[in-house]
Amino acid sequence: MVIRFGLLVGIVALVLAIYALVDCLQRPDSQIKGLPKFVWLVLIILFPLAGAVGYLWVGANGQGRSNPHLRNGSPTPQGPDDDEDFLRSLRQRAQEQRDEYQRQLKDKQLDDWQAEQNQKHEPDPDGP
Repeated sequence: MVIRFGLLVGIVALVLAIYALVDCLQRPDSQIKGLPKFVWLVLIILFPLAGAVGYLWVGANGQGRSNPHLRNGSPTPQGPDDDEDFLRSLRQRAQEQRDEYQRQLKDKQLDDWQAEQNQKHEPDPDGP
């Protein structure tokens, strides 16, 4: 029974390694992440189970033949700091926050000035 289980695990590992090896060989370099294609091939050959799992998890990004970062052959932004629309919305939000802060500051200054003016023009209750 133990031998059958070990044989089954070995067969699954071999099939997984062959699948990863073929996928790595057929996939364009631009769609392989993490390490260069050559390094992934060496890892899959030297460490069939770990190399195959690592490649399918990181190198192939688990996306089959497509890469979510490629749209019609052109790369799309990879992170928020590469996305011009996102950066533009951040700048706009920051400007809106600065404007709101300035408006509140001016309102407070006006209120303080008005309170000071009211104190100057109020008759002194202890005076004549």
